[in-house]
Amino acid sequence: MTATLLAWQVIDPEFCVFGPPGLDVGSLLSGFILAVLYRIQLPTAIEKFPNQCSDKLELREALHIIWSRYEEVAREEGISQDQIERIGQDSVGFAMMEVLRTSLGFAGARDPSRRIKDEKALERYQATALHIVYHCMMHRHGEGVAVLLEQLHLLDKTCQNGNGSFMKNNGSLDSRSKKKAA
Repeated sequence: MTATLLAWQVIDPEFCVFGPPGLDVGSLLSGFILAVLYRIQLPTAIEKFPNQCSDKLELREALHIIWSRYEEVAREEGISQDQIERIGQDSVGFAMMEVLRTSLGFAGARDPSRRIKDEKALERYQATALHIVYHCMMHRHGEGVAVLLEQLHLLDKTCQNGNGSFMKNNGSLDSRSKKKAA
C-alpha cells in the first residue's frame, strides 16, 4: 500500500482482508503444503533427486513445529483450548482452499502448469492436491491440523516406499479407509 497527500493506492487488494486468526495461519501453512506437493510431483523425482523425500519430510516437520509453537504461544497468551482448536480447524480450511486455488491454476503466476510441463505429472499433482483438500476439509472439524499432518505423513510414506505416484489404493491416502476395509 502506498500513500500520498492526495490518495491511497492499494497494490494486490485481494490480499487486503480482515478475517479470523486461522486465515493468517492457513495462508502460511498453504505455502509449505504446496512446496511438499511440488517437490515430489514428478514420476522420476525419487530417482533423479533422492534427497526429495528428506526435504519433504523437513517441510512437514516445519509445519508441525509452526503449529505446535502457535498453540503454545496462544495458550501462554490465555487463549482457551476450544478457541485454539477452532483456529486449527479454520487454518486447515483456509490452507486447503489456497492449495485448491493454486493447484488448479487460479493463482496467476503460481499456476503449476507454468512449472510442470509434463501433462501426466501435472495431473498427478492436481489429483493429489484435490485428494488432500477433500480429505482435510471433510475431517478438519474435531481433528484440526492433525488431519493435515496425517495426510502429509502418508505422502512421506508413499515417497519413501519408492513410489513416484501419490495415488495408491484406488486413489486413497486415507489410513482410515484401510482400517475400515480390514
